[in-house]
Amino acid sequence: MIPNVTLNLGLRWDLETNMINNDYANPLAGDTALTNHVPSGYIGNGHRDIDYGQIAPRLGFAWDIFKDRSTVAHGGFGVFYDRIIYNVVGNEQQNGRYNTYTVVFGAGAPPTLDRDTLTAYVERNAGKAAAPGVTLLPSSIPTPYTRQWTLGVSQQLTPEVAASVDFVHISGYNEYTFYNINYQKGIGGPRVTTTRYGGITLLTSAGQSWYTAWQFSLTRPYLNDWQMQLSYTLSWADNTFDDPFQGYVFRSSIVRAPSLQDERHRFVLSGIVNLPYDFQMSGVITLASPRPTGVITGTDDNADGVLGDDYPGGPYGRNSARPDPEKIMNWYKDVDFRITKYFDLMSGTRLGVIAEAFNLFNWTNYTSFFARLNQKDSHGNFLFGIPNDAAAKRQIQLGLRVIY
Repeated sequence: MIPNVTLNLGLRWDLETNMINNDYANPLAGDTALTNHVPSGYIGNGHRDIDYGQIAPRLGFAWDIFKDRSTVAHGGFGVFYDRIIYNVVGNEQQNGRYNTYTVVFGAGAPPTLDRDTLTAYVERNAGKAAAPGVTLLPSSIPTPYTRQWTLGVSQQLTPEVAASVDFVHISGYNEYTFYNINYQKGIGGPRVTTTRYGGITLLTSAGQSWYTAWQFSLTRPYLNDWQMQLSYTLSWADNTFDDPFQGYVFRSSIVRAPSLQDERHRFVLSGIVNLPYDFQMSGVITLASPRPTGVITGTDDNADGVLGDDYPGGPYGRNSARPDPEKIMNWYKDVDFRITKYFDLMSGTRLGVIAEAFNLFNWTNYTSFFARLNQKDSHGNFLFGIPNDAAAKRQIQLGLRVIY
């Protein structure tokens, strides 16, 4: 626009014509045992709305404040649509066309693989054969989208080193999660809505998410045989769900709370350096603070037939705890390292022999912890807060690279 300002403008429009079973007429639409209990518009009648409104503007700018390329303010705003529906539309059709039963073998229902015997178990409800569950989508399913914006400044500190600081915010809307209107009243208890069906799982686009971060970096470009970048991110992540495709029993559980991906601090150092005798060394060092882990009581306090949504803070909330950040064992620690030896071949061709290691020092990085407050091991010791899974151990691989 002017010599020291660059402006980027864009507009994107997406159209999906049949990603959500738009033309699917659910055979269950005539079953009043179902339709009398679900909200209006949740039984597909072959006329699900097409979303024509995925209009996404984009704006970006860079301003060379002093016209000498030493200090540049930059930022942007954008709307981004995307729909990841996984197998949900397949479940809607499968549940509508076929009944799926679960049989618990036991008294009156000896284990068997015979189809006719299994059918007889279902017909007489032997072994407490569970009624078929269904997954239902509403007639209008808006596409999830995010509004993202960032504002920052970059400063040339020396002829070879630049620094930057950026503020980033992302808000997500119309995000999918589920709730069950036909849960069991207590473990193994009766269904609260109808005995004709098992769980009646409804998709809702009421989910939201929020991410806010400060990002700092120091960068030295590749000059005189070496390059380096150091970055630090301070961030906060909230959402109204953590496992949207497992969902909740109560719609009132879809509330804002810290995400299990809420990682407060992350440091990353990367670089590359050329060594004598045509060796080259590079690597990435990552250090990140622990993320929250879920907290449940492990007892069916809210009498909904499941143990995964009973929180110490109340029947419909969400709780999480963060492993002690004062203990380095709870931080994510990783060094990825590569060394390459180059050989000159004929006609200007070069061959690189590569050896690299991921998690070079074989540090243990815990990824999950026991979440039930009252869970004990076989010796009666409480397990809550003890790690029960970890990321990959050290991996080493070799490779070749040919440069023509």
